[in-house]
Amino acid sequence: MAALVTDFANMLTPPLGNAAKLTHWIGQARVQDLPFLHSYATGVERAPAAVAAALATP
Repeated sequence: MAALVTDFANMLTPPLGNAAKLTHWIGQARVQDLPFLHSYATGVERAPAAVAAALATP
């Protein structure tokens, strides 16, 4: 879980490629046995353009 939280926090600094990193992060969160992360990932997936923009905008 700590690695997933760290990976997500690292995306808050807007380098190129965060949209792809976010997709990968969601996949990694889904395979964990952490239902609250599944819920968070679902919320992120509901507004992918907004989340991707937030992660890519300085």
